[in-house]
Formats: sequence, C-alpha cells, structure tokens
Amino acid sequence: MNAVNTPTIPEGDLEEVTALADDDYIRTMSKDSEKIKWSVIKELIKDELGGFTIQGGRVSIVPVANKPTMAHVDFPKPFKSQPYVAVTPVTSVPGTNVLGVGASNNTKDGFDAYITRTNTTETILAWIAIGT
Repeated sequence: MNAVNTPTIPEGDLEEVTALADDDYIRTMSKDSEKIKWSVIKELIKDELGGFTIQGGRVSIVPVANKPTMAHVDFPKPFKSQPYVAVTPVTSVPGTNVLGVGASNNTKDGFDAYITRTNTTETILAWIAIGT
C-alpha cells in the first residue's frame, strides 16, 4: 500500500479562498488523496441540477403603507435566459402586517421585487432564481 504524505496544517492556519478559477484543483479527502479540477466539479453540479444554475440574495424595501412597493434586483451574474424567481419576506408578521410579496418583470439580468405592508417598516425579502 502506498503511503500518502498529507501535510498537517491546522485548519485555523489555512488561508481562506473566496474564488476559484476553472483550472484550479481541489484535493479530495479520499484515502488516495486525489485531486479534481474545479471546472469538473462545476459541471458535475450543473449536471445534477439538470443544467440549471441557482442564485439567491436579499433585498431591503421600505414600503409605502398599504401600497405595493417595488425595488429592482440585478442578478450577480446574468442568466442565459429568463429564470424562475421566488421571493419570501423575512418577517414574524406574515398575513397581518405583511400582506403580500411578489416578483415581476424578471429577465435574464434581474427582476422587480414587491411588498405590500400595512405600515412603513423596512422589510427584507429573500429571493432565489433558478435558470439556465
């Protein structure tokens, strides 16, 4: 059996990476300590998602009381075509103070998020977009 020489650097001493290039490698934690290109991992994930990609985020809106109030959201990365968009309020008073939320005018680049409240309390809407 071949011995694997794995460096023992404490996790706290490792530099955090916030971005990967397609030709970067990631080391697996298998017994053989193999490596795999990030571009291959991205394709595997995309295949598992049926070719779809997912983006999400939050938008904060200060509403006009009892009127649908809109804020435009730009996707961090444009989709190739119009994605499916869903929004939900981050609130403890749904159906009482928060009367409804929605999304419209969604394009490959972004969408308009709406909220209707009985008051003018700033509200965060969490959103998710799924598309190609």
